[in-house]
Amino acid sequence: MFSVLCLSFATLFIAQANGHTHDDLSRQYTYSVQLDSQRNYTMFYSYVKELSILRIAVLVQTTGWGGLGISPTGQMPGSDVAIGWLDSSGKTFLQDRYAFARTTPRFDASQDWKLKGSSEEGGFTTLRFERALETCDEEDIAINFGDTINLIYSYHSEDPMDNEFFLQHQFQGSKVVNLFGQPENPRSLLPGVQFLDIVNLNVSVPSKDTTYLCTLKEIPKVIQNRTHYIVKVAIQISPESARHVHHAILYLCEGIDLTGHPSVDTTIECDDIADEVVPCTFSIPIGVWGIGGNDFAYPEGVALPIGGSGNIHTHYLLEMHYDNPEELSGIVDS
Repeated sequence: MFSVLCLSFATLFIAQANGHTHDDLSRQYTYSVQLDSQRNYTMFYSYVKELSILRIAVLVQTTGWGGLGISPTGQMPGSDVAIGWLDSSGKTFLQDRYAFARTTPRFDASQDWKLKGSSEEGGFTTLRFERALETCDEEDIAINFGDTINLIYSYHSEDPMDNEFFLQHQFQGSKVVNLFGQPENPRSLLPGVQFLDIVNLNVSVPSKDTTYLCTLKEIPKVIQNRTHYIVKVAIQISPESARHVHHAILYLCEGIDLTGHPSVDTTIECDDIADEVVPCTFSIPIGVWGIGGNDFAYPEGVALPIGGSGNIHTHYLLEMHYDNPEELSGIVDS
């Protein structure tokens, strides 16, 4: 469920699509949130307290239209949305619309999403706009300071045929976000950063109200044997199980060598973990996420060392808390 980014002494280079644009926006806006697990849709924003507005930019991997909205439920009906695109001549359009059903949102008589700029480069579209927290429009949703809100997003590879006819989205999703509780944008990741994905693969969520599942894994030898530095921890929630994930905690098992232990590579209820594994939960967590949370990055010049001479971390423990109040069966997290 977590992606741990390690800045190592190795020379591996991970190229990032449209990295310059992403870094530029990170510097221009205070906060950012990755809305999809494929990292194709990023929202950047700043809160201007004296004007009570959000200044927003979305970076979307498309040369067609992109949409962003505020939803009462995380679904389309009842949502306050903005849809924007650049046409073949470079002219930019941004429309404030209201989604009254699962169909093309209707044009809002009060246009409260205000266009501020746009660009299209390298297969990515950037749209910049502003939105007041309170618009006094019945077809808008007020953004209350401190509240967790449901953001929805969608996009298509082609522009609308005209200002009224939109092809149905090819990609869409939602994310619960606390807009005013995010960490500020971290430093840009430098060339040489490696990614370690820590995931649950095909874990069945029990059909009961609430469950804590723990997964024990060995840290790859390549990391154990050579000093690396953790600079960022990013959450990845699969869309299929997102509404059931309450929180996640990632522990490095400090000073505990569990090599060969039968619990390695297993996922069981946390109350049932072996006595030898319990001390992992006494270690300081390196990754913590809850509903509305975001990625964590260390400040400039700070990192968490792992591996190398005197290594004390050979395994990690991932704790996942799932909520299933309807006691549904067949839920798989991966």
